Amino acid sequence: MAKKAAATTFADYLHGAGSLHENTFVGLLVMYSFRGARQANVARTKVEKQFADRDLDPNFIPPDPTAATAFLNATGEKARGITYRLGSQVYFAEMKPVGSDRETITRSVMSYRVVDKKHLEGREVGTLTFYKQARGKPGSERVRFALHDERLRTDERPPLEAWLTQIHDDYNWYKTYLYDQPIRQMVQKYIEERLNGIKVLTSGGCYFVHRSRWDELRRLSEAVKALSPMFALNLCPLPDLPEMRDMVIEAFQDEIVDDVTALVGKIDRLRSENRKITSELVAELSTQVRAIASRAEEHTRILDVSQDRTAGALESAYAVLGGIASQIEA
Repeated sequence: MAKKAAATTFADYLHGAGSLHENTFVGLLVMYSFRGARQANVARTKVEKQFADRDLDPNFIPPDPTAATAFLNATGEKARGITYRLGSQVYFAEMKPVGSDRETITRSVMSYRVVDKKHLEGREVGTLTFYKQARGKPGSERVRFALHDERLRTDERPPLEAWLTQIHDDYNWYKTYLYDQPIRQMVQKYIEERLNGIKVLTSGGCYFVHRSRWDELRRLSEAVKALSPMFALNLCPLPDLPEMRDMVIEAFQDEIVDDVTALVGKIDRLRSENRKITSELVAELSTQVRAIASRAEEHTRILDVSQDRTAGALESAYAVLGGIASQIEA
């Protein structure tokens, strides 16, 4: 009787790869995805616990969401709209930003009726106002939802009230939990700044991390997966083959040159805006240049690659920095 073949999972592959000598791999490809953050309900305290349990750097954990940010998320681009019917006519409603000042942020509730295939008829039917925290009174923020009865059509209030209740629930959720963007940014910064990862895809979501960071990267992957089964940080060992190494080197050099180009562009903008050049500003820019140089030095060493391209870019950055340093004003 033929022996039944065992199913091979990605975890089996990683386990098997771990039994090979580390010199077999140049590093790992790191791919992540964050689905269903609204269902995961990840509070900052949960992230803190996972990081503490695995001895990860807590400086990358995002801060607790603020009430103001929660209101902007619940009523801004992320806001849900509503479609409803009054008799035979279909309407849809959405929120539009009005403005903000020291004390409030205001949104208008707009209702639209399709007049014909080319025209809409719109009405402002309500207002949402966020009252910011009063000085010295943490937790004093509040939200006011108001529908304008004189502008509502018959039977229009119930669907709009139900919709605004959902918006208020969204506000409370964003005020309590971390949504996908801060979690994604946390992982990105950890990989880029702590683990010196190289972005393999310019669109993001895929990095190269050298094998010397394997242990900490594994712990980060475990922490991310522990936050929610819908979150993934997959690690794929990258064989130390010429074509694989060349791909990483090319991505590394492109990234360093892009970082330097962006920094030089920033300095040029400061000059064009006639920004006052202070010692603090020069120190800040110098720190950024040194950070890029440090990343370049590490990858140049571990990938055993010529410094010609990255060194040329950094030389230009130091030259521009030297030029702006000579303009320091008292």
